[in-house]
Amino acid sequence: MSQPFLQSARETIENHGLIKKGDAILIGVSAGPDSTALTHLLSSYAEELNLTLRLAHVNYGLRKESDADEKFVRELAKQLGLPINVKHVGTLMKVRGEGSTQMRAREIRMSFFKALMRRHRMLKLAVGHNQDDQAETLLMRLGSGTSPDGLASMTVEDGKIIRPLLGTRKEDIKEALIREGLQFRVDFSNASPSYLRNRVRLELIPLMTSIFHGNVVPRIAELADLQAIDRDHFQSSLKKSLALVHHRTRKDRSNFLLSYPVDRIRAKSSAKRRRLLRSLIFLAHGVDGGTGLRIERAHIEMADELCRSTEPNAHVTLPDNLVLRRRYRSLQFMRGPLEVKTFPRTPLRLNGETAPRGADFKIQCRRLAMKDVDFDYTQLDADSVLIDHERISGKPFIRPWLPGDSISPLGMDGKSKKLQDIFVDNRIPRESRPRVPLVCDRKNVLWVAGLKVSEQARVTEKTKNCLLLKLIRITHSSDE
Repeated sequence: MSQPFLQSARETIENHGLIKKGDAILIGVSAGPDSTALTHLLSSYAEELNLTLRLAHVNYGLRKESDADEKFVRELAKQLGLPINVKHVGTLMKVRGEGSTQMRAREIRMSFFKALMRRHRMLKLAVGHNQDDQAETLLMRLGSGTSPDGLASMTVEDGKIIRPLLGTRKEDIKEALIREGLQFRVDFSNASPSYLRNRVRLELIPLMTSIFHGNVVPRIAELADLQAIDRDHFQSSLKKSLALVHHRTRKDRSNFLLSYPVDRIRAKSSAKRRRLLRSLIFLAHGVDGGTGLRIERAHIEMADELCRSTEPNAHVTLPDNLVLRRRYRSLQFMRGPLEVKTFPRTPLRLNGETAPRGADFKIQCRRLAMKDVDFDYTQLDADSVLIDHERISGKPFIRPWLPGDSISPLGMDGKSKKLQDIFVDNRIPRESRPRVPLVCDRKNVLWVAGLKVSEQARVTEKTKNCLLLKLIRITHSSDE
């Protein structure tokens, strides 16, 4: 290999202690320049460090060149005298959309690699991510929304995964291969604007380079490196906090994963609180073997609000059916879905309280003559509303939300809006929506309790009789 490329990779390996004598390393090889260079690089260390190397290739069958790529990798393994395993995916990849295809491909690839590592007792997995990949990943995460930890992107060592080329530019890798007369394959789909990563590489980074008058890739990659250092510092400081985690026992086969004292979370600063919640979420996800969890800022905010809320009995659902359940002094992490509780349609008592069976609320109703209303009804809180009794069609009743429900909210000039959109706007968790009470007549939803009142129920100067409704939330005592 040429000295500049070899020196760059050697510095990464030596500075981070990526390879040790006697290591058994599985190399993921696609046939492209990066994984091909990585294979030659690690092969050059094999005799010196007594390494055990094995190649792994996945033929997704998505491109007409897929079989030629496989043939190249097999010949590379033969040339270097290394064993190889190949997986043919076939119909498993017949999915639509860039995101779903890329995600599915990664899941298949990583599952294959992990199985091989277990079977052949390989200690490490080497992959060919380079500095350009690092910059692209950071920009993609920045554009789609991420946390400060997400800006760390990839690291040279991540558990059993090592990335010796992460500090090396792609163009340097190609030039080194060409100078040494080493062959590699070109994936022409990398030039297609159909993929987001390609657009970042081919359009966004060149634009940034022209605007900032210099090569931005090393600067962006440096930001990822610095952020990784900060992340590791915070993670180290959280070790004492994580000692308070209550884990499920080995014999426990319920959907409970772990729990944590809510007061200890609430006592921390905003930054430490959110980092602790993120760590707890990933810790809980891994209890029953979960992998590949994608947590965004909105998920952390939902968890944070759950902890800071005065509501002692609530829950939110995160990706992969990971449920955070507040039980007074405890934040419980469970694998859902939880049983969805709802209530039956119940007639509204016009003077008194209505508590539907199994509901965690009751609706208080008072019938009033408009002339007797001696308060400013426009200043009522969200849990109270005054509606025109005479504009109600038939006998009013209370029922839960049903898919397709809509309302004409006050202030929208009679325009209709789906309740699902209202729930999303107000960040009502999906599993909580069936418990939101709706006051209805035989034609319309009159009041989404605590959220919206209908234009059809609006009090006007012509109103003679009205109903004063109040939502009362019921909390139950708990020993937890």
